[in-house]
Amino acid sequence: MNLKVLAARFALVVTCGLMATAPAAAQFWQCAPYAREISGIDIHGNANTWWGQAAGRYERGNEPRVGAVLAFKATHRMRVGHVAMVSHVVNDREVLLTHANWSRPGRVETDVRAVDVSPNNDWSVVKVWYGLLVKAPNDVPTEADRAVAAGYEQAGVDAFAQDFEIWGNKRACIHPMMVQGDGPFHKVRIWYKQFYNPRERAGEFQSRVNGRMVTKGTQQDPWTEAA
Repeated sequence: MNLKVLAARFALVVTCGLMATAPAAAQFWQCAPYAREISGIDIHGNANTWWGQAAGRYERGNEPRVGAVLAFKATHRMRVGHVAMVSHVVNDREVLLTHANWSRPGRVETDVRAVDVSPNNDWSVVKVWYGLLVKAPNDVPTEADRAVAAGYEQAGVDAFAQDFEIWGNKRACIHPMMVQGDGPFHKVRIWYKQFYNPRERAGEFQSRVNGRMVTKGTQQDPWTEAA
C-alpha cells in the first residue's frame, strides 16, 4: 500500500462458477473484454453467458486456479453478470482477482480479495472486495488517518446499499411530468436509445438529436413572458 493512501474495502456477495484458462497481456477495458484479453479465453458476449459458452470448449470446475476465470451469474442487481481472472490462489477458500469495471466504471484492479463463503466450499457463493481509496495527509498514516478512512468506508457501504434499494425498486417513467425550462429531455431519451438497440442503428438515433440544443429560459433563449 502506498504510504499516502489508505485502502478501505467492503464485500459484495455474488454467485459464481469457475472455468480454467491461461493469463495473457492486460489492457484497460470493461469486464468481459478485459477478461478475454488477459485470459486468452475466446468468448464474446455478456459476462453472464460465459459459463454456458465455455461448455465443451474450456475446462470448467469449482476449484480455483491461477489463470482461471471466475464467472458470475446475473442477478437483479448485476444484470449481465461479471467475469474476473484469478491472479493468485491464497488457499482453497480465498483467491486474488484481476478484473475491470468493478469498483469504478472501466477501471482495472489487480489482486482483489475474493473469499468462498458457500456452505459446501464449491465457490457457488463468494465475497469480492470493493475498493475504496482514501488519501491520507501524512506520509505514514496515523490512527486519526485510519479513523477517517474507516468513516469513508462506512459511508461507502451505506451509499452502496442505498443504490441497491434504488436499483431494485426503480421503474421507467415513460411520460414524465415536465415544466417550462426542463430542456430537450425527449432528445436525451432518443440519444440513449443507441445503447439499447443493435449497434448498427446508433447512427440513426444520433442523427435525430446531434446538434446544438438551447434550453428555453436561458440567457441564449430567454422567455418572452413569465414562465
